[in-house]
Amino acid sequence: MRRTRRKREKYKKKIIVISVFLFLIIMTSGYAAFSTNISLHAKGNIKCHPEIAKDKLLKTLTTVGDGLYKDEYEAGRYVYKGASPNNYIDLNDETYRIVSLESDNTIKVIKEKSIGTMKYDSKNTRYSTNKNDYCNAQNGCNAWANNKTTLDKSGQHISKITDGLNDILLDLPNQDSYLNSYLNNSWYNTLDNQIKEIIDNHIFYIGPLLYDKKIIQSLETDISQEKEYRWNGKIGLINVTDFVKASNNPDCTSVMDHNDATYKCYNDIEYNYLIIKEGFQWQWLLNPYGASNNMHEYVWNVGYDGRIGANPASNSYQVRPTFYIKSNIKLCGNGTLSNPYTIAD
Repeated sequence: MRRTRRKREKYKKKIIVISVFLFLIIMTSGYAAFSTNISLHAKGNIKCHPEIAKDKLLKTLTTVGDGLYKDEYEAGRYVYKGASPNNYIDLNDETYRIVSLESDNTIKVIKEKSIGTMKYDSKNTRYSTNKNDYCNAQNGCNAWANNKTTLDKSGQHISKITDGLNDILLDLPNQDSYLNSYLNNSWYNTLDNQIKEIIDNHIFYIGPLLYDKKIIQSLETDISQEKEYRWNGKIGLINVTDFVKASNNPDCTSVMDHNDATYKCYNDIEYNYLIIKEGFQWQWLLNPYGASNNMHEYVWNVGYDGRIGANPASNSYQVRPTFYIKSNIKLCGNGTLSNPYTIAD
């Protein structure tokens, strides 16, 4: 009996010791997890000091090298220049580049990676044989928007435009370009709701940009031509002049400098972050090519060496969606690839 009682007492003591030991392990683990959680939150708070986007970006303003510059052509606007400026921004784990801080404080961004090669417009879809219609070419039409969504420079809806070369007004089609429709429907619908909420419904400049190698046309004139016609929407492409402004190559300050026929921008890849640096790739730009042959099928695009040209809208080139982020956001990060800007909660 005594032996049995002693065994029971020893067993009880073992149970108590084991229970206390397990309790201490659980408490220690819980405290460690709690401490780690506090530590992570503390580090996050230390690392990120959210600032109003405009204020944060303007602190990096520069006049030399790669970085954010005051736009010398458009008041109140700032543009990134150079081969590798710190203008990376992460949106839902996708990398974009900030193109500009606009005068209305919105931020224009472009997707760092192309979403693939696509046509600007389809063959024959908007083609018309009517002499009064703008889309008179079978190889696609270079009008970005339709007769209900195109605006003049005063913001009024218009259904007729010129090709930029002649003063004759021609009827716009009743459909958007293929790429406009794709980006603002199929591609837009793939975006996370958090991204959709910060995209501003914004004006894009869709006027035809002329080129004549016999005439020295300034960048001011190029900008004015782009702004002749406008479209209010969510997803577009960068303008021709956006690309030109992104270069800090002193030999490349106009569209004419970049153009095929008068090319002066050798090694521009060393000066412009907007060039696709992988492979021999061309990418679409937003603006129509001002028709010299009265055929409204050509659209501006840019190549792997910074050379700007124009090709039929039905050709397929790389597409990098572009949009404007609302002005009321706050940013964290410093814009480097390893610590890109992020939108604070």
